Amino acid sequence: MVNLKCAACGYISECDIRDKLTTFILKNPPDAKKEAKDKKAMRRAEKERLKEGEAADEAHKKLKKKAPSNGKEQPSSKAYKNHASDENIIPKHLENVHEVDDDDDDDDDWQTDTSREASKKRMKEQLSAATAEMVMLSVKKEEEKSLVQEMKEYLKKGLPLSQLKTFISSLSEPPQDVIDALFNALFDGVGKEFLKQVMKKKKYLVAATQEEGSQMHLLNSIGSFCGKSGNEEAAKEVAQVLMALYDEDIVVEEFVLEWYQRGPSGVDKSSPLWKNVKPFVVWLQSVEFESEEED
Repeated sequence: MVNLKCAACGYISECDIRDKLTTFILKNPPDAKKEAKDKKAMRRAEKERLKEGEAADEAHKKLKKKAPSNGKEQPSSKAYKNHASDENIIPKHLENVHEVDDDDDDDDDWQTDTSREASKKRMKEQLSAATAEMVMLSVKKEEEKSLVQEMKEYLKKGLPLSQLKTFISSLSEPPQDVIDALFNALFDGVGKEFLKQVMKKKKYLVAATQEEGSQMHLLNSIGSFCGKSGNEEAAKEVAQVLMALYDEDIVVEEFVLEWYQRGPSGVDKSSPLWKNVKPFVVWLQSVEFESEEED
């Protein structure tokens, strides 16, 4: 429904819905933001009109006092008061104008505190967050080093392989961290003879990959180990290592393909390690395809 409102007296009347202009307005309603701005402008115009009326009243009173009586009939004070009261009438929709304007002003005046104290406080909060992150990273590295050292000490004891599984299960660290520590303890400092060392110590890998999901942990450990700075020579032999582990049934093709699809943990897919792994995975996929055709 479209209404008309008189700007002078505030009377509201309904428009004929059969009129073309009414139909156009209903199909194309005004923008809500623009309407809000128009209402605010109307409130300001109403304030200005009231101020002008009061100023006119004051001027009229001064002229009335100065003008001499010449016998002409002056308008009665009662009529004048009625006229003034008519000008001071505020329509209902304009009530609480001051409260709305105050809210608008609060929104317009909002801004970020740029004082020196506020800037120092923000810097301190950001520094605290960065420091906490650095401390956590440092603690994690120390824990990894201590776990690797614990693994090295255990391997030096020369205990039977049957006890390795029990030892691994007794550790409270996450399974992935435990396998990472074992792999680093076994092959720390290995470079060009990575494949030879893996085949020499494969019995430890077999003992450590008996639990469900442990093969994926082993593949992640290989990826993170070969992706570290300083292990570039070992990364060149990663395809041969995966092939040897596949032939020994230490890792199966299902986990290798899933690992390749996810990507080595913490290693960029554009790294040399990833390029070195790809030929083995392509071969593995072709073998799988041929076996499916034979079936």
